[in-house]
Amino acid sequence: MDMMIPEGMEAKFTCTGTTDPEEVENLHISWKKDNQTINYELAQRVFQNAIDNSVTISGTQYLDTGKYTCVASNGLDSSEASAQLIVQGQSMSLLCDANLFSLGLTTYSHPVKF
Repeated sequence: MDMMIPEGMEAKFTCTGTTDPEEVENLHISWKKDNQTINYELAQRVFQNAIDNSVTISGTQYLDTGKYTCVASNGLDSSEASAQLIVQGQSMSLLCDANLFSLGLTTYSHPVKF
């Protein structure tokens, strides 16, 4: 599911994947942005959580806008699912409903499912 949020908010995508019971130990979830594997050392505001297979972008900026893709693989097969993140810049936020400004530190979270 695609997500549109105001700049400065937190965005979270969660991925779920299943595999054959004998391949569960080999199931691996990774994330890409705009078809490039996310380098978490360079992307200092982007964090992957292995517990819930999510990726979180804190303090979103307009440059975070893009296609986020979850890749689930078990060593034999892989599958992908994507969602678009649109971060509205400050000038766009001023045009939005005033209720958006009362959200505080609300996390916008959308699951990415296969």
